Amino acid sequence: MRDMYMGSEMGVSLPIIDSADTDRNVWSAQKTKNEIGIVDDKVKELQLYKFPNAIIYGQPTINNGQISGFSSANYLGLPFVFDTKDRGFEINVAFTTNSDVTIAQNIFGSKFCIALYIQNGQLVFRAGNGSDWSVADITTTLSVQANTTYYVKIVFNKLNYTISYSTNGEDYESIGSKVTTIPPTVGQVNIGIGNNQHNPFNGIINLNKTFIKLNNTVVWEGMDDVGLATRLATDLENIDEVGIDRIREIAETEGLKSSQGRNLITYPYWNQSALLRGIDYTVNDDGSVNCNGTASGGVANFVFFDNRTSGEPNLIKKDIEYTLSSTNQCPTRVNFAIRTYDSSKAVLEQFTVTNDLNNVKIKFTKDFVYSTIYIAIGEGVTVDNLVIYPMLEEGSSVHSYEPTVESNVGILSQEKLTQGRNLIPYPYYRSSGYSHYGITYTVNNDGRVVANGTCTGATSYFALYYVESADGILENGKQYTLSFEVENGDVNIYINNGNKDVSFIKHNINSRKTVTFTFEKGTKQVIGLYVTTGTTLTDCKIKVQLEEGTIAHAYEPTTESNVTLANTKVSIDDIKTSQGRNLIPYPYAYTSRKMAGVDFTILTDGGIKMQGDCTSSSYFYLVNSELPLKSGTYKLSGFNQPQSTAKGYVKFKDGTNRYFSDSTTLNITEDNPIVQIAIRPEVGTYDGYVVYPMFEVGNIIHAYEPTTESNVTLANRDTYTSDEKIVGTWIGGKPIYRKTVINNGTIENGTTTILDSVLKSNVVSRVISITGSVYGSNGTFYAFPHTSNGSEFHRCLVNSSGVYYQNNLNISVSRVVINIEYVKID
Repeated sequence: MRDMYMGSEMGVSLPIIDSADTDRNVWSAQKTKNEIGIVDDKVKELQLYKFPNAIIYGQPTINNGQISGFSSANYLGLPFVFDTKDRGFEINVAFTTNSDVTIAQNIFGSKFCIALYIQNGQLVFRAGNGSDWSVADITTTLSVQANTTYYVKIVFNKLNYTISYSTNGEDYESIGSKVTTIPPTVGQVNIGIGNNQHNPFNGIINLNKTFIKLNNTVVWEGMDDVGLATRLATDLENIDEVGIDRIREIAETEGLKSSQGRNLITYPYWNQSALLRGIDYTVNDDGSVNCNGTASGGVANFVFFDNRTSGEPNLIKKDIEYTLSSTNQCPTRVNFAIRTYDSSKAVLEQFTVTNDLNNVKIKFTKDFVYSTIYIAIGEGVTVDNLVIYPMLEEGSSVHSYEPTVESNVGILSQEKLTQGRNLIPYPYYRSSGYSHYGITYTVNNDGRVVANGTCTGATSYFALYYVESADGILENGKQYTLSFEVENGDVNIYINNGNKDVSFIKHNINSRKTVTFTFEKGTKQVIGLYVTTGTTLTDCKIKVQLEEGTIAHAYEPTTESNVTLANTKVSIDDIKTSQGRNLIPYPYAYTSRKMAGVDFTILTDGGIKMQGDCTSSSYFYLVNSELPLKSGTYKLSGFNQPQSTAKGYVKFKDGTNRYFSDSTTLNITEDNPIVQIAIRPEVGTYDGYVVYPMFEVGNIIHAYEPTTESNVTLANRDTYTSDEKIVGTWIGGKPIYRKTVINNGTIENGTTTILDSVLKSNVVSRVISITGSVYGSNGTFYAFPHTSNGSEFHRCLVNSSGVYYQNNLNISVSRVVINIEYVKID
């Protein structure tokens, strides 16, 4: 066997992996539904509408990430709260001055939070405590020069501030410091402007080189396409009309075939679990790979992806930024790498995760035809239970590992769309309590079957699925995987097409077995369990999962998994469910704060940490407005670990409330939805206790899903109701409420009429927008605002008594509809 090598600065030769020569056991790469093509391009285009990287105020000049033309009306705002509590942070900003550096000008600023500006030709940094700038006030040693580019780095490591600068983006020099353990307060950061739109920057800010880190993780970074971001939306709930139309166009014509998650590496891998050149590579259930042994006979390679013979599409594209990462660092001469090749299969470029880091930024600049992702362990190197968590994602931010076995499964298909993977319909063909030849079968609420008794006949059968037709859930020629788990017994399963058993697992005794098969169409379709004569079962628990494809995943309850959301084509109007299971809106009604002696801190995953001595019962509100729930059964969990004195609190619209310290089932009726969900700590000490609130449909409790990701509504923009609803998030994280006020009575000319006395200005801190219309007695609809000739007008007012309508149109009006969006006072 020959090996081809290229040089390496680390002292280990990395082979050019040749599919004809490389040790590999079984070709297992399958084409998945996550195809790279025009649909993915369009989905990425849509993300500009869904996740704007900055809010654009006014019309600053934007060109390839270079922002200029700042004024009191033209600047950028970051679409998140800069929360630094208990965190170190790093701010990197790149800017170019113009010819005048003598006047005061702000590069970025937030009221008594953080600010970087030029004053009297010097660079100044400030950090505040919410009321003044006492945390840090540093006039640096840098005398700013005209028409010069600077790269400035501000680091707070929980012990002190340090400020350094560079003129080339690589070589930095310290220019100021401040010893303090106090982080700045939380505030909204604006770019190119100061407090209250004071002192706009008169140069250029390069967003491509500007980013923020919290705890060494990039939480915000500039981008060259910020100019395409919507000027209105800050999250998915506020997709603008262009975004809605684009989603609808794709959904109705091509289907959305993007990934469920961030991890782009396809599964199953090129190599399966095997002993390769002395290294025992074991693929775990989550797609991570255990490495054990000593490499011998050359470099030991494990290949995740190689498309030089498979014809599969590349996972990456030229000139796009990616990050390759593993949770664990690689030891010396162990490399986790990605390469590109030309048409002759010669190596063009390579990026490697090495022993001094656990991630590497990637941008391939040369045209390539093929690519590979692999582990290379140098000859003679010994590894002991080294685990590689392979993660390839678009962009420069490093996220936590997402299992490859789940992350790259397509969300939507033009053929079928189910909530989960388990295809077996529920309820089953035979109902709970069915008995046959001495065996009684009981069905649990998650779809498991429990069998008890002794088989007195030849064979006892329990049919899960039965149709007297060739057309059922299984399609001719398709591959499926059957997973069959048995506890406390000996049970068999079969799939029959009416002519023969096309798949079966016999004598499964206290184990989980799987089989992959290709279905052949027959006269009917049957999926059934059977117990042979004389077999005795006591509390025998059985789980069955049937899924499309060749990958066996963990069991998903048939009671939930097989609910069909859409058939054939998908319309955006049909997708009003959340991305995940956790229904609690984010951000919460309360931000991080101290109450009754307890510090409540909202973590990045939506958990709430409690620290301190609680002096009296209080309420930390997660939800403080009506949730748009349908009638049904729900589960609220996350308050039972491990300190039961921190109880959950739920209040219904009719005024009733409940307290609980364990997972609770809630039955919701359409006329009695939940209006409040809160954490209610009792008197006592809380030492870093974390609550992970989870509110989901059904009566099964699933693992916690972060509210920061799970509850993003895909389509909820055009919901109008006379009850106030949360429809978005304002700058700084506060919820935006919407309420529709309707008056059908006649309002004469020259009168002012109160339309709503409940919504008063003393509960509203800011009115964001007022829209609506009235119907005039002349047969014309008039929208807000409206002016005919200077003396004819009408308008809506919000003052201390509520919402008013003023008519000066010289005609009477009726059918008044007013939509008001607002932020409340804390």
